Amino acid sequence: MTRRKYRFGGAPSTGFTRRPEYFGIQFAQRFAGSTFQPALLRGAPPRVSAYALAFHKRQRRVAVFNQQETPLLLALPFRPRDQAHMLTGPSFASKRGVTFSTIQIPRAATVTVPARAAMIYDL
Repeated sequence: MTRRKYRFGGAPSTGFTRRPEYFGIQFAQRFAGSTFQPALLRGAPPRVSAYALAFHKRQRRVAVFNQQETPLLLALPFRPRDQAHMLTGPSFASKRGVTFSTIQIPRAATVTVPARAAMIYDL
């Protein structure tokens, strides 16, 4: 008999909780329908990566993963919209304390990516 791994845990009597995989899937759903394009990070630390995403109708997004213990200031090619999507937790391997949310950000070409977080910016 194989054991299934569910993205929710709990019981009807005690309620259910979302596991970290649930939030990761929510984050990844923001990539659906896009084409990944080259993204070059000049002078970025080794624990930072970025991906450019192009959608039909000229919509563009940038996904940035900051695995450092410190926030990162990053200059984007265009000013982002005033909201971004953030996946964060105590670490990228955390089993608890993981959240996915939409946050308000200033409309500036330089953004701050929090420590141990992944961000998606709509350009």
